[in-house]
Amino acid sequence: MTTLTLSPMFPRVRMKRRSRAFGLLEVILVFAIVIGAAAVTFTVFSSASASSGAAKTADQLNLLAANLRASPFGLAHDYTGLSNDSALKGAIFPANLLVDGKPNTDYGLIQTAPWYKSKAQFDININNIPQAGAECTKLLMALGNSGYDDVIVGDSDPGFMGGDSILTGGKLDMSKVTFWCSGDNTPSGPSVGVDIIGH
Repeated sequence: MTTLTLSPMFPRVRMKRRSRAFGLLEVILVFAIVIGAAAVTFTVFSSASASSGAAKTADQLNLLAANLRASPFGLAHDYTGLSNDSALKGAIFPANLLVDGKPNTDYGLIQTAPWYKSKAQFDININNIPQAGAECTKLLMALGNSGYDDVIVGDSDPGFMGGDSILTGGKLDMSKVTFWCSGDNTPSGPSVGVDIIGH
């Protein structure tokens, strides 16, 4: 049997080196955890913010639609004289939608008019809804599930005519929502316009 004699410093030096190595790994691990937590927080915050913005706008537009239905236009089933400048503007547009006397959502100006296919229906138009991301999807879903006669999505350009109904058989068609909210699908840029048709 051979006895090996080691220097008393040997274990200490080794332990010291291991301690340094472990400390570096620990710092890297903590740094990675902090970055991961920040990314998760940002994602959750962004999603919550988008959800909140979409819900706010949907609520505003639904209130506007309810006011239109209760207005003399709605009671007469004739929206021929409806415009942003009608004498009934104060009764139709909720106060929180008026900016310098003009109706707006967070996305910009609201336009109201009779639906060109039927004077018995109103048309509420908003543009500049960001096309990519959760906000577009959440807003279109909210409007599509609100019981309107139609919800038509198209280019944000005010001169654009046409668009695509996101309702099929009166029900929300998620494949159409996904298409319109999936990126730059319009000539004027990465945003969409929406026409809400109701009576």
